Amino acid sequence: MHAVITGASSGIGEAAAREFARHGYKLTLVARRTDLLQSISETLGVETNIVTADLLDLENCTNWIDHAIQQLGNIDVFINNAGIEFIEKTVNVSNEQAEKLMTLNLLTPMRLINYILPKMLERASGTIVNISSVAGINPTPHMYHYSASKAALGAASESLHAELKGSGIHIITVYPGPVATPMEIRARGKLKSIMADNLPTGTPQKLAALIYNAVKKKEQRIIYPAFYTIARNFSPISQWITNTFTPKLK
Repeated sequence: MHAVITGASSGIGEAAAREFARHGYKLTLVARRTDLLQSISETLGVETNIVTADLLDLENCTNWIDHAIQQLGNIDVFINNAGIEFIEKTVNVSNEQAEKLMTLNLLTPMRLINYILPKMLERASGTIVNISSVAGINPTPHMYHYSASKAALGAASESLHAELKGSGIHIITVYPGPVATPMEIRARGKLKSIMADNLPTGTPQKLAALIYNAVKKKEQRIIYPAFYTIARNFSPISQWITNTFTPKLK
């Protein structure tokens, strides 16, 4: 079995690599930092293909996929995890920053899906996992661009899940709330509030285990930590809490 993970050099991506390796998957790990990927791959104990790629380059973001298939075989699981998150007053975000975020969080995953989906359909087999965010179903102040990008990715992923029923291709949408990754810790550091410091927070390792189980059981979606199911099941209440109690930026 061959799993591809983008954004695999830290956080959720690294944890997913370790989880899938533990279950014997061959891995293609994709990120910008070759040194970090190499360091991780040396500890996994499975056949690993390292890809150093700039996924912001839309015209070339799929160039490595055919080689990965040649190296490790057909892709059974593709995890769209690479992304950018920042918490900032909207007026302080430049157009360049916004466009980079929207590209990596939305347009790149869609390009990658468009490239690998025909290959999976030919075999009538494969799973695509898209990492959205609770911020996509519960829009959050100071996360104007991030919320928009993750809402769009979540909607696209859920739409594709419905479209591909019966095709042999399974689509899983993951909605993480706060998870203790380097990116999350940096982003939350801008919030000045005891509430922000005490939000229910998950671990990358637990989320990675949930992703593996969802792939195995062909589940449709994951919301983690479970506390944040309120964002989907009780949206008006959740949105009122978010809008009322989101702390000011430092």
